[in-house]
Amino acid sequence: MEKSSINLEEEVASSGAPGDAEKNTEQISQLILIPQPSSDPADPLNWPMALKIAILLQVCLLGALGGLNTAIINPAYGPMAKELGISTVTASYQTTVVIALNGVGPFLWIPLANVYGRRPIYLFTTLLGFGSALGSAYAKSFGQLLAARVFNGFFPAAFALGPATVVDLFFLHQRGRALGTFTVMLTNGSHLAPIVGGLIGQYCGWRWTFKVAAICDAVMVVVVFFCLPETLFSRKNIVENAERPPMRGPFTIKTYISRLGLYTKNQELDLKPRHFVWPSIKMVMYPSVLFPALYYASQYGFASILPAVTVAHIFQQFFHWDTLDIGLGYGAALTIGASLGELAAGMVVDSIVKRARARNGGKAPDPEVRLQAIWTGEILLPVSCRD
Repeated sequence: MEKSSINLEEEVASSGAPGDAEKNTEQISQLILIPQPSSDPADPLNWPMALKIAILLQVCLLGALGGLNTAIINPAYGPMAKELGISTVTASYQTTVVIALNGVGPFLWIPLANVYGRRPIYLFTTLLGFGSALGSAYAKSFGQLLAARVFNGFFPAAFALGPATVVDLFFLHQRGRALGTFTVMLTNGSHLAPIVGGLIGQYCGWRWTFKVAAICDAVMVVVVFFCLPETLFSRKNIVENAERPPMRGPFTIKTYISRLGLYTKNQELDLKPRHFVWPSIKMVMYPSVLFPALYYASQYGFASILPAVTVAHIFQQFFHWDTLDIGLGYGAALTIGASLGELAAGMVVDSIVKRARARNGGKAPDPEVRLQAIWTGEILLPVSCRD
């Protein structure tokens, strides 16, 4: 069988003992790639692994940058409130607005991305992030700042579009590692932001926190324009079989450039109003989707979002910390905790799946078995929130 771009031969061969070469060869010959790649070199599943990783890193950076735009101002509530003549509690409202709109944005961006491609959405939203961050930096009043932050709240399309891009690029057995990398970057973007924002706010002023965010956004606009090709690809009428279809030609620079258009129309789908809300409503009918979503929302809300909009006021009032101390105090703690948690989560989930598979006679268990891992966070989070 023709070697695929993900080097299946090496992956399977490395999973067994050296004397199992014959058995490994048999496994390879029986392996069906999910999803089945086409013979088109423009198919993202056929792209070189180096290009796939480069695209994944860009999407991870966009996800982290969304969190950075949201939370970089948080340690500097005090100086901002003093200059604009408002309280620190009122100053936190502009972050609250951004967080709320982070949850609204996907209802708009995902349907558009499914019809016109991922690339135009990434480009437009990153450009929107740049403009709104710059507007926030030069706001003359709290009302102007709030208006700019409203637009900034729609920037992080990568929060929801990142996993879709991972699915475009990687086969089923590769997605775990790719999504794990994306999740760590996405989560820690908003955790690293207070460290950066505290340092900048302390020595350069609160307006420079937004200017730095705008500079990062501008850099990513250029990077995405030249380095992030369209990953949306139609898989209609692709027949699944164990043999990979012969390629119609190698992946070339011309193929790469052809995927750098401003948009790509999905011929299989016409955009309709019901595509914006109805798919999410349908998902609510599945308990296996609804309850994990509620769990994640509550855990992330109390552990990450709540501190983002409260600790600046609390630490300043009760501990008399300055902007830098506030940023380091909760930014570093959340970054370390989230990184260790993501690392431990992978090991815990793998252990649960392994035991479930053994009890199931070697067959793959139901996906819901992974939900057993939630009890760790269910216990640790309330304990950590105690006085």
